[in-house]
Amino acid sequence: MRKAVTFGWGRLLAAAMLSMGLAPAGAQDQHGQAMDAALADGMTTAVGVAASGGLINPVGPLLATAMKAVTFHRASALPEAEQPAAYAAASAMWRGGTASNVCITAVFLTGGGFAPACLALGAAWGFKNWNDSEHERNFWERCAIVRQFARQQTVRCVYGPGPQQATANVPPARQPAGRKAARWPAHRPELVLQASAPPPAPTPVRATTHEVEAP
Repeated sequence: MRKAVTFGWGRLLAAAMLSMGLAPAGAQDQHGQAMDAALADGMTTAVGVAASGGLINPVGPLLATAMKAVTFHRASALPEAEQPAAYAAASAMWRGGTASNVCITAVFLTGGGFAPACLALGAAWGFKNWNDSEHERNFWERCAIVRQFARQQTVRCVYGPGPQQATANVPPARQPAGRKAARWPAHRPELVLQASAPPPAPTPVRATTHEVEAP
């Protein structure tokens, strides 16, 4: 019976860890990534509360859920150029919370006590995600600034793998013969800003030396 219960909790923990992997979706903007991170944090928190057997008060996770809604509301009210940093900070915090929740759940499932190392793990993971998002944060901030100053063009921003095309102008539609040009609205050209995550830095190779004694 105990093995069956442990196996069931193990499946829940595996699903929680899978949600961690789905959170950092590079094809999404910072708002979408923050939504995924909030979902992963909520899922792993629920698993941790259930695995604790009543040792964790569920009131705290409920308040944290309410705070997530407040965070999204405040971030959406910021100027467009400031929203990427706000969403990235929230995303890093919730991903760090997800890592901490998974660690604490594993401690409860193995019969151990509260592990302060799980809090340190969560903080380190959140800090890493914040640093990793710097390039993308800067891209979305620049995109928002370009939108503010673009008057004659429609700006579309794409972060992630895609065609390396800086600009794309949409040609005007053909006008039927006998119609006046003024009756047909002109198409605004579209400016496409596209960027991808920088490649990882190469690992330095240490040179090894061997000393050979002369005979």
